[in-house]
Amino acid sequence: MAELRLIQDSPQPHVIQALESLLAQAKSGELQTIVYVCDWRANSISHGWSSIKKNRMRIIGELEQVKWHLLSFDK
Repeated sequence: MAELRLIQDSPQPHVIQALESLLAQAKSGELQTIVYVCDWRANSISHGWSSIKKNRMRIIGELEQVKWHLLSFDK
């Protein structure tokens, strides 16, 4: 019987770099709120956010921009 192996994706340097940059900004107090969507190796998607104390409508506007970019561009 043939052995079944799952293809393991390697760590993504661009993801690590983005997260490290955001973490540094959060630690300095510059980053105040975060809204995120994650694409996991197991082909699942999740989302979440930190406490949103201000700028709720501006954050929603930025999310609409992200949605437009995701729908408009094949990358």
